[in-house]
Parts: sequence; C-alpha cells; structure tokens
Amino acid sequence: MNDTPARVIVLNGASSAGKSTIARDLQRLLPQPHLFAGIDSFTPMLRPEGHMAMDWRARTNENSGGAQAAVRWVFPDKPDEPVTIEFGEAGHRLVRGMHRAIAALALAGNDVIFEHVFLYPEWREDLLEALDGIEVYLVGIQCRLEVIEEREQVRGDRIVGQARGHCEAVHAGVTYDVEVDASTGPPRAAAQRFAQRIAAQPPRAFDEMRRASRD
Repeated sequence: MNDTPARVIVLNGASSAGKSTIARDLQRLLPQPHLFAGIDSFTPMLRPEGHMAMDWRARTNENSGGAQAAVRWVFPDKPDEPVTIEFGEAGHRLVRGMHRAIAALALAGNDVIFEHVFLYPEWREDLLEALDGIEVYLVGIQCRLEVIEEREQVRGDRIVGQARGHCEAVHAGVTYDVEVDASTGPPRAAAQRFAQRIAAQPPRAFDEMRRASRD
C-alpha cells in the first residue's frame, strides 16, 4: 500500500479547446504512469434521457427534459447568441462525486491527469475541497473562439456555438500554475511545456486559490 497521495494535474478549459489531445500527449511524455480521466468520462454515467439520450443534431429546447434534466443544452432565440449548457441537481451531484472519485484515485497512489470545464464557480470551490491534501497542478488551456468554433464544425460531435457561452467564464477567478494558448502550435509542444514546468517547480495555484476562498 502507498500511504502517500499521488498528484493530480487538472486541465481546465472550454469545450473543444484541445484539452484531451494535450492530456494524452502529456500522459505519454511524463516519466511515471498517469491515469487520464475527464468530465466526459463521467457524464455518460447519467441516465440516458432527454438530451443525454440523443444525437446532438436532434436536441431542441422542447425535448431537453426541462430544468429538471441532469444536463441540457439551451438554444438561443437569435443565431448570434451562444448555446449554453445547464446542469440540474443530478448533474451537479455527479460532478461532486467525480471530484471525490479523482481524489480517491490519487489517495490510492495513482497520478491522474484530469480534464475539466469549470462551468460553475461552485465546481471550482468543490474541487478545492475534494482535493485538499493532494498535490495539484492547475493548467489553463486557453484557445481563441474562432479556432474553437472551427473545431466544433470539423468534429461533428459538438453543437456549434456551445463553447461561445463559456470559453471565457471557465477561466474567471482561476489562478494557474501554467497556461497555454492552444490556438497556435501543436498540442505536443504545449504538453512538453507542462511537463517541464512540473519537473522544475512545485505547484502553487491550488493552495493560493484555497487561501483566497477562506479569506
């Protein structure tokens, strides 16, 4: 048994910002094994109903399941307004459980790369609580909106415009150990920068945010 908690590397950024690709490259570059998990690893656990049960092309405001849905996409009346993603109580419970599942993996001695989207400020605060006592590196994945929306078009598995409503908000109030603009350069270059930063300096961002939340 390993009595020393392992570390967690949290990658936060908008949908389609490039987090998963960078995380996989980082997983290959780091000398010790790291598990990779993300919010998209957990949301499929929800009961398949409403928007969770259908292809994104079929989703409308009328078939979302309403405010009681675990997760729903809310479509604007005007085409130039963003699509928003809303989590109901069941979705928030899942996220709280997800944070503690990641903590459990680290407490069992597993290093983890964890991909997240801080859609709600309370998610950030809950993660600070769940990972208390664990070494955490917080990485910010920035990306220009036009690049994100081009990726949404190309991917074909994302609602075009869904990142527009949160691409800046997910970074609000967040302190990072390292940030990168994923709009330029290959993902592997960003992963190499993160790996070098991790090797050179201990993390500080999570502790700073935790102290700020207690003041």
